[in-house]
Amino acid sequence: MKCVSGLSAVLFTLLPHGFLAAAPSVQQQVLARETLWLSAISAHDASMLATILDDGFVHTNYKGQVEGKAAMLVRIGSGVPYAQRTSDRSVTLLGRVVIVHGLNTASSGGHVVARLRYTDVYVMRGSVWKAISAQETLVQM
Repeated sequence: MKCVSGLSAVLFTLLPHGFLAAAPSVQQQVLARETLWLSAISAHDASMLATILDDGFVHTNYKGQVEGKAAMLVRIGSGVPYAQRTSDRSVTLLGRVVIVHGLNTASSGGHVVARLRYTDVYVMRGSVWKAISAQETLVQM
């Protein structure tokens, strides 16, 4: 045990300053994917969205309608441009799966048009977190 501790001290000393702190946490990685996801939707960017969604992705919207990745990529080009802001987010890590819960507030022209509680599920594919499932519930205003 003492040998392992000594080795750790030597490695830490040899590594460039700040190297260990520079690696983003799982929470930071997944929340960055969430931000990228909203950016892709706002920009109607199907190619960006395709890099975020897993091939097995399933989305259940607040109306109870279910769609897969292909349908969502087609639909992204025809969406209404809402500003979206997430809040009240929490991230739960379960091995190679991450669950994100949060609140998405959609607005248009400065007026809130919908508030949605959401659950997004990510799975590690290679070295990238991919969204495998999303579900929203409409919050009564």
